[in-house]
Amino acid sequence: FGMGIVDTSLEEFAPKKHVIVEAHPDVYKHMLSEGWGDKPNVHIVFGRWQDKLDEIRSLGPYDGIFFDTFGEFYEDLNDFHKVVFEETDDEKPMLSKPDGIYSFFNGLGGDHKLFHDVYCHIVRADLLKLGIDTEYTPVSGDEEIDEETWKGIKRPYWMLKQYNLPTCRWAQK
Repeated sequence: FGMGIVDTSLEEFAPKKHVIVEAHPDVYKHMLSEGWGDKPNVHIVFGRWQDKLDEIRSLGPYDGIFFDTFGEFYEDLNDFHKVVFEETDDEKPMLSKPDGIYSFFNGLGGDHKLFHDVYCHIVRADLLKLGIDTEYTPVSGDEEIDEETWKGIKRPYWMLKQYNLPTCRWAQK
C-alpha cells in the first residue's frame, strides 16, 4: 500500500476484488484509519507476502497484479516472480492466463541510471524465462528531484529523471 497512490488509482476502475498485502504495521494502521478495511471490494492481507502465500493464493487467481518492491532486494523480486508465474504439479500460476497483466514498482537502481537500465534488462530476461514478455514505457519524472530533496533521508528510493514503467504479460506462443 505504501502511500496508497497505486491502490487509489486502481479503485477508480472499480475492480470486483482488490487484494492489498501490507507488511508494515504503521502503514496497515493508516490504511484502516483511512477506511480501506471497510471498502466492500478490498481484502487486506497483513504481513509479508513470503509469510502469507497460502492466503494470497486462496484469493486468486488474479487478472492483474502490481507488486511494490520497495524494501525488497532483487532476489526477493525474482522469488515473487517465480511464485506468481511458475506452474507446478501442486500450484497454478497466480496471474490468470492468457490475459493477465502484471507490473511492479521498478525502483531497482533508482539512484543510478546505468544500474537502473541494467536491472531493466535483467528483469526482462528473468521474466522471459518464466514465459512473460515485458515492455517498459518511459515516464518523465519530477525535474525538481535532486539530492536536496532527499536531504536527511537515509535511503532515497528514486532520483532519476525518467521512470521505466514495466508492463508484463504472458508471452504469446
